[in-house]
Order: sequence, then C-alpha cells, then structure tokens
Amino acid sequence: PGSITSSALGTAAATVAGGAALDLQGQTLANKLTLAGTGPAAGGALRNTAAATATVSGVLELSANSSISSVGDLVISGTVDATSTAVSSTLTVANSAGLSLQAAVGGTRALSGLSIQGTSELAGPGINTTGGQTYTGTVTLAADNTLASSAAGAIRFESAVAGGHAFTVNTAGATVFAAGAGAAPGTA
Repeated sequence: PGSITSSALGTAAATVAGGAALDLQGQTLANKLTLAGTGPAAGGALRNTAAATATVSGVLELSANSSISSVGDLVISGTVDATSTAVSSTLTVANSAGLSLQAAVGGTRALSGLSIQGTSELAGPGINTTGGQTYTGTVTLAADNTLASSAAGAIRFESAVAGGHAFTVNTAGATVFAAGAGAAPGTA
C-alpha cells in the first residue's frame, strides 16, 4: 500500500471536522491527525473501507468525542491523546477485522473514555482514560500493558484477554469480566 502523505495532505497536520470523514482505503497516514467528531451518520470520522490493512503512524488527537470504523485491519502506531484535558474525548472504534494499538493511548492527555467494538491487540505500554473502557472482542496482549481510569471508570472485558504478557488494571471503579470472558493464564 502507498502512503497518503504523498497526496494533497502532504506532510502537514490535518483535522477531520465534525460531520466529515477521512477514508484511509488501506493506505498509511503519517500525518498528525485531529479527529473532531463521529463522521457522517456517525459512521466514523476516520474510516478504512478497504479489506486491506490501513495504518495511522502519526500522532492522533481527539478534540471531541470521536469514532473510527474499519472493515480491514487497522494499525494505530502513533500515540493517541486528547487535544486538551478540557474536552470530552471518548473514542469509539468499530472494527470488523482487527485493531492494533502500538503506542500509548492517553499517555500525555487521558481520553475521556474508550470503547473498542471488535478484536484488539494492545502492543503499547498502556491506556489512560478518565472514564470507562470497554473491550467487546478478544484482547491480545502483545506487550505488558496498564489500563487505567483516573476517575473510577469501569474497565470491562466482554471476551477473553489472551497473550503471554502481563496487564494491570488501575481503577477505583469496577473491573468486569463478562460471562465467559476472562484472562488467559499468565496474563493477569
């Protein structure tokens, strides 16, 4: 796949405004990208409508509650943060294939919340939110991870947590493993 940085976006930072969408179509985007909404008909401000893997390797920031949708695999190898601690910045990811988070999420400015609908691979050092986190598909740990909520948000797993790495959950709220969900031996 090619790189979108060779297109009209060049190497400049880009913002996907509320009600708008950027479709990666199986390409790689290295630009700093700010998402400011859920996209047309709440179908995702950032999308990958191709069956091919798309990659976001630049910094990804949220200036509002935002959503991402993907048909093919989606790799986010850059950091993900809120633009400011004063904005509501819940990220919802709906993926039909797999999502790989390979860097810190909320490491500099915590997201308000996170909901991953589909399978995910956590390869970064951790995820920090002020509110809750929900993982509906299998979570595979590709590195040791810490999942934290600073405002007592619930951290919920609705499927299995797998992988040969440790993970720590830090929240004053509930940590929930739904019926049939649980951590694989060697991961908790």
